[in-house]
Amino acid sequence: MFKIGVVDLDTSHPVAWVPKINAYGDMKVVAVWDSGAVNPRSYVEEFAQKNGIETVVDSLPDMAPLVDAAIIHGVDWDVHVDKAIPFVEAKKPVLIDKPMVGKLRDIDRLLALHRKHPDVPIMGGSSLRFAREVATLKSQMKEFGDVSCAFASGPGDFFSYGIHTVEMFQGVLGTGVRYVQHLGSRGQSELFEARYSDGTMVVYQLSAPVHEWFLIVSTSKGLKAITVDSSKIYDAIIERFHEMLCKGEAPLPLEQLLEAVKIQLAAQRARKTGMAVYLDELPYDDGFDGKAYTNQYRINKWKGQY
Repeated sequence: MFKIGVVDLDTSHPVAWVPKINAYGDMKVVAVWDSGAVNPRSYVEEFAQKNGIETVVDSLPDMAPLVDAAIIHGVDWDVHVDKAIPFVEAKKPVLIDKPMVGKLRDIDRLLALHRKHPDVPIMGGSSLRFAREVATLKSQMKEFGDVSCAFASGPGDFFSYGIHTVEMFQGVLGTGVRYVQHLGSRGQSELFEARYSDGTMVVYQLSAPVHEWFLIVSTSKGLKAITVDSSKIYDAIIERFHEMLCKGEAPLPLEQLLEAVKIQLAAQRARKTGMAVYLDELPYDDGFDGKAYTNQYRINKWKGQY
């Protein structure tokens, strides 16, 4: 039996994920901790009781010996690496919910942590990367011929939701993006181009007016399109998490999982400068403010908007 610890209850994800995890015959959530950054202190006790979680811990070092793996769900991506450290140092695999981090320096910190403990699997990011429709299209790509370009679209805010759209197209096309350009905006939507090193172009739309994710790939044998069933995306990432625990290996190298963050860092800068921004030339201190996002998320959640 894999004993799982859940770190932070900020979003709707723990509510949806814990029953799915417990439905596996060999996984069970046995411990939980919440920072209180979004929820009142009483919430963690109520959550534990409702979901049959045995232990509410006072600190993450207290949780590490009790579990075989941890899932970090906190909205504040600026502290994800700090929260992963006690588990990785204890040789416990970690899944870091999206966005894994929000700054280049935290990408470097997470990679350095992994280099120090290369035998400890670390995975995370968006569920869209592992969605069944994405996996099926990726498995069929060799039959479709050469890819010239693609169009991806998804709803929500620029980074915390926009990362879903980026990881969706990367789930099919893989990594290797060289630079990002801002193409313009219409209404609330914004368009960007991600150009791969091999010349493949992806135009992606953020804050789309329709609340769904879709991807169109243009190949030498025609157009291939998918629309992701968002009601089933959690099942896919939990399945990959379970596979990681069984195999002792993450589904993708950590560097590949983190490229989506670099793409959005480049997109942010491209929007500001109007210039193409290369992923290998990103300013070290640029990034998205996790604490500010968390403060606004807390306000919106208790207004009933989440």
